[in-house]
Amino acid sequence: MIDTVAVQRAAQGGRAGWTLTESEIRYAAPFLVDVLPYSVICSRLGISEARLRVLLEGVGPAEPSMASPRPSKSAQCGTTRGYQAHLRRKEPTCQPCRDANAAADRRYRLGHPRRATEVAA
Repeated sequence: MIDTVAVQRAAQGGRAGWTLTESEIRYAAPFLVDVLPYSVICSRLGISEARLRVLLEGVGPAEPSMASPRPSKSAQCGTTRGYQAHLRRKEPTCQPCRDANAAADRRYRLGHPRRATEVAA
C-alpha cells in the first residue's frame, strides 16, 4: 500500500522523523529524477545514492551534470590557514605555521584583528 501524501511530503522535503516504506520509495524515485539532483533525491527519500541507482536502472538524467568541481586552494605554510590545513590533514605542523598560529593567538588575546598584515616567516 502506498501513502501518496507521505510520498508527496517526502518529495517536497518534509520528511522529518519518519521514513517511507520500500514500495513508496520505488514509487517516488522515478518521478523525482527529472526534477532534482540525485543527492537531493537520496536525502529526501532517506536512501543512499547506490540504492537509488539500483532503483533507477536505465532511468537517469538526460544530460550529465554541468557542475564543475570546486578548485582546491592549497593553504600557504606560515599562515594560520596553513596551520589549520595541517591539523585537518592530520599531519605534523611545520614551524612557520606554528609561529603564525601563535602570533594570531597573541593578537586575538590582546584584542587586535585576527588577520596579520604580513605572513610570518
